[in-house]
Formats: sequence, C-alpha cells, structure tokens
Amino acid sequence: MRRIVVIVVAVLVAAEAFVAYKVIRDRPEADAEPAATGSPTKTTPAATATPEGPEGAVSLSFSEDGRLFRSWLGSCSEPGRARLEISGNGGQTFDEIALPVLDEKTAVRAVLAVDASDDQEITIIASDDRCRTGAYRTDDGGQAWDTADVSGWYVSADGSEVGIGDTSSEPGCVVQTVVPLPTNRQNAKVLCDGGTIIGTNDSGGEWTTLGELPGAVDFTFTSLRDGMAVRETDDCAAEVMDTADAGGGWESLACVVEKSDFAPSAIASRGDVVYVQVGGDLYRSEDGGHEWRNAEERVE
Repeated sequence: MRRIVVIVVAVLVAAEAFVAYKVIRDRPEADAEPAATGSPTKTTPAATATPEGPEGAVSLSFSEDGRLFRSWLGSCSEPGRARLEISGNGGQTFDEIALPVLDEKTAVRAVLAVDASDDQEITIIASDDRCRTGAYRTDDGGQAWDTADVSGWYVSADGSEVGIGDTSSEPGCVVQTVVPLPTNRQNAKVLCDGGTIIGTNDSGGEWTTLGELPGAVDFTFTSLRDGMAVRETDDCAAEVMDTADAGGGWESLACVVEKSDFAPSAIASRGDVVYVQVGGDLYRSEDGGHEWRNAEERVE
C-alpha cells in the first residue's frame, strides 16, 4: 500500500497528544543536497488514492487549540499533489491553506510534518522539487510564509530515515510513522512498513523492537504507554486498535469500515475524540474509538 510524521503524522497538545509523521511512498530518491540555508521551508503511511482531493497519502493532526488538520503528502516529482487543510467544525468541512512557494521555479511538493498552535500560527516541514527538506512558518493562516528552523521529528522523503531537528537516524526499515513522546524530545516510536513497532530514547542512536501489529498503516500515542492504531485486515477495511503497554500488545476497539475500495491512511486522537481517514471519507468517534460515524454528518 502507498502520511509523515503525517504525517501522521501529532502535534503535542497539553503534553498528551502528538502529531504522527508519516512517509511519502510514491516519489524518487531524495536529492543528497541539503536544504537551503536559513532553514527554509506532516505525512502518512499508505499512499492510497482518495476519491476526492489530490492523489496520495493523507495525514491527520490537531493544533494546540483542537482544530483538525489534514494534509495530502504529495510527491517531490509531481507538482500540485501536496495539500494542507483545516477544519474548525469537527471534520464536517475543510478549508484549504495555501502552501509556500519558494521562488518562481521551486514550490513545496511534499508536506512531511505539521505543527500548529491554531488556525493562524502554523509550521510545516516540507520538501521541494529536489526532495530537499526545510521548515516554513506562517502567522496569518498561510497568506505569507517565512523560513524557520527545522525542529521536531519527521520522516525523510524516501522513508529510509527519521529526522529530529538537523540530525537524522536510520531505523532500519521503511518508516510509516514517527511519533514523539512526552518524556523528552529524544524519545519517539516508529511504525515500520509491515507493522513492526520500534522505539528510541536517544534521538535515534539506538532502536528497540517494541511489538508487532500486522496491517497497521498509522498510529498515535497520547502517553508513553497508551496508543491507538488503524489497520487493514481480511475481515475489516479499517480496524481501530489500542495498546496500554507501549505497543507490545494490541486489542481491537472497533471495525470502522467493514468493506472499502480504499485502505485506511491516518488516525488522530485528542481526548475521547478520534478520527480515521479511509479513502476520501473521514470518520469520527467521540467515545475513545468505540462508536463511529462519518464526520460529514451533522449531529443535531
């Protein structure tokens, strides 16, 4: 199957909610040239085509004030596929946020991570048409962007590395998602393609296998031990799982979608509110992942 740190990537919310950064699958090898000086300039697992919007992987995350962000990861090799959206009404509708244009010949092609305070103050880690990575910040909801320092965790353009600030680490697998943990910024968990879960407590110096979740395409952790994941199985197109032991063991919460032509691509949680993206459909739970409805449905 084909989301970032969306990337899923997980904005830290009150030290308990995190952006998941996920990897872009359908792009060429990253250019070895580093990002432009001055720190110029989230992504998701399965780069599954969506019925609506740009083709590619989708990532979900929350701003500090609880707004939902959705990003299409895009591709370094193809313009117009990356996209960033925001919802202030629980996923019923989304507004598009204009991505930065670097110059006449260079534009943001892939969104690797999103970190937002609200609908105005937003920072993204992104790649240009040569897969060079940098960070950009806006204080006016995307009307104008400035270069920023690259900080926090993200997944490299080809999924072979995870980055934290200006350093990087090779976990030894194709990375689906990297999630920072609340203990300190050196701690993170990675979901590998295939479902292996690994973790580090020294900024990627060493990686330890924590567990397995076959079919998983994205996960998020609200504490060191408590997390949720979405996976595809033979019996359920999008099954939500939870763990209370740092990813060592998982239990099923619900089958969000029994059958679908599209694989799930992203999950995000904040308190009891959980979202799952399946193809072009966004689903919402308000009881911690047990009961689900299409997010576009209005609740009277």
